[in-house]
Amino acid sequence: MKLLILPLTLLIFLMFEVPETLLLIAVLTAGMPSATTTTVYAQKFGADAVFASYGVIHSTILCLLTIPLLYCFLQWLMT
Repeated sequence: MKLLILPLTLLIFLMFEVPETLLLIAVLTAGMPSATTTTVYAQKFGADAVFASYGVIHSTILCLLTIPLLYCFLQWLMT
């Protein structure tokens, strides 16, 4: 959900005169997987570190699909 919803919300900037390269960078950066420090913080503050690590692993694996899809979608949208 984070890998698609957050980047697609940035498409609202298409209505403004934002340079295409800047928008592409912002959308792809927003679609990156969850940070691995999430697991460290979960362990430090007594939360479920195993669950947090599963979230990081799943988002990293899914980004192998979502990043190219976002890129292709943006290229199609900007042409």
